[in-house]
Amino acid sequence: MDQPVADSGAFATWLATEKAVKQHKVLLSGAGADEIFAGYNRHWAFNFYLHNRSKWWFGLLMQAGKLPQNSAGLNHLHKLSAAIDNDPSITYRNFLTFTAFTNADSSEPLWEPQTNIEGHLEQAILHDQLNYLVSDVLTIKDRASMKNSLEIRVPFLDNEVVNYAAQFSKAKLLERGRKWMLGDLLSSYGGKNYVKRKKAGFGLPTSAWFRDKQTTYLWSFMDKDAYVFDFVHKPLISRLLTDHKSGKKNNSLELWSVLVLQQWLESAFP
Repeated sequence: MDQPVADSGAFATWLATEKAVKQHKVLLSGAGADEIFAGYNRHWAFNFYLHNRSKWWFGLLMQAGKLPQNSAGLNHLHKLSAAIDNDPSITYRNFLTFTAFTNADSSEPLWEPQTNIEGHLEQAILHDQLNYLVSDVLTIKDRASMKNSLEIRVPFLDNEVVNYAAQFSKAKLLERGRKWMLGDLLSSYGGKNYVKRKKAGFGLPTSAWFRDKQTTYLWSFMDKDAYVFDFVHKPLISRLLTDHKSGKKNNSLELWSVLVLQQWLESAFP
């Protein structure tokens, strides 16, 4: 990788293409569908926030999110309440950011003030299309697959598909839930069971891995003067590790980010 991308899907893609290239030279990927048809959980959450933030009960909901995190059913509320800001663009930025790594820059809005809900939804999904899709999803697909001399193509980003989705308002795309248009199409071809299945990303079981004593070697840099400490404070990494290993919190995404950055820095500056 020419840049550190903290998405374990890169490693998963590399493993999958390493096997696939023995029989194939080109694979199809579903990449881009979430960005084009509003399929991420954060899209639904942001839409919910925009439509309800002025209602009297919304404040009570946010207060409930401040109850102890081990309270039953409150994990999602915790994430939502921690991200909420009066500025919708800052709220969406918080949806994209690990709270453990937030700093002064996190108060900068992602886009100019909008006059209506559709404007904010448009900007949020456009931000994902121009940033997350390009710098994460497509980057890891391209680099990891080409490492194994295999090509991945993305039919959801065909011009006709993108232009078709673009003719609908973002509110329409979320009218019946995430990616409901694709869900209806899949159901019509006998795929209703897949539509009902819980949404899952294409990644690795890092949460379990990082609690396994056999992976202690991954964190050997904690005993050195590592490059990563110039970007993430050592006590913070130590706390993330301790809380994760004890089962108090699932910090696997944050820890994977730290690990990828450290490994990349060591390779870039031996």
